[in-house]
Amino acid sequence: MVGPDDSYRAGNNDYFGNSTYQGLTWLPTAESYYGGVPLEIYDISASANRMHFSVRFGWKLDVGYDGINPLPAVAIDLTGDGASEIFYPMPDGKIALFASDEMLPGFPIQQQEIPHLYTWDGESLYIPMQAENMARLYQMKGYERRFVLNMPGFTWLGHPLDAGDQLYLPLQDAAGSSIISKYDKNLGSTQDIVFSPQSLVANLSWTGERLFALFSAPGEQGYSLSSMNGDLSDHLSFPLAVPADSVVIGLYTFMVQDQLNLVLQCPSGIYAFEQSSDGFALKQGFPFAIADSSSAPITFADIDRNGTLDMIFATANRMYIIDHAGNDLSLAR
Repeated sequence: MVGPDDSYRAGNNDYFGNSTYQGLTWLPTAESYYGGVPLEIYDISASANRMHFSVRFGWKLDVGYDGINPLPAVAIDLTGDGASEIFYPMPDGKIALFASDEMLPGFPIQQQEIPHLYTWDGESLYIPMQAENMARLYQMKGYERRFVLNMPGFTWLGHPLDAGDQLYLPLQDAAGSSIISKYDKNLGSTQDIVFSPQSLVANLSWTGERLFALFSAPGEQGYSLSSMNGDLSDHLSFPLAVPADSVVIGLYTFMVQDQLNLVLQCPSGIYAFEQSSDGFALKQGFPFAIADSSSAPITFADIDRNGTLDMIFATANRMYIIDHAGNDLSLAR
């Protein structure tokens, strides 16, 4: 991409979209990587081996929102016609829905602030919204849209968690205490199942018919993991070997060969645990330190096909693939 002719630095990007330029092979190309869309490449660094550059290109799905949007778009069949639409919400409450690169009739719609991620259960979208001191739960199912829950005096602490016929809702009351409510989709009713003066941290997780929540203990006591079944008849708590000054932004639970595994994501590090007879033990090779920082959600997949799940996530500068032993597979040659 970088060669002896520096004319492209002045905005001449004719070589993009072609496999050769001035008789030389240039990769990557817009043709092979971007489907031939027009690109402007600028701020190209001088290094021929490791380089950086900036890219401008036209984006068809414009919703007129200015600023950073932490809420991702998703392709789902919301209308039930057998084809996927692109659902794209904004933090200010604007909601867009696209089909075949066109905004669907009636969209975008404007609702209230969306402070956290939405949940899709295969039929309905459940979107947390905040109206000053009222937490609201908005449902979109096909062409139906309605608020199914209004909770005065509460604020959202995270996104709703889907667990079949129930949603688990992480909330905070006016006194600052953490609440986990269970919402019955069929009955449309709620039940507060956990009340704690400790601070609920990150998201809720559901694995093996059990609900998991992370709490920050007061003072220098660090973090504790709560594990409970759906109706709270069985409630267990485990201390975790995570420093109290670590900021946990993600909680993940999953089973590996009938053993429960736990991953905690911090902006600059990953902690991985496996369940033992007396709690959760930190796995060898962890914590894994990240050179920069990232708040991007972790994706789990068996990249090396050895029967264990690997962690995939990106930072501003690179992508990481971390295996179960804390090895960075993305550095493998």
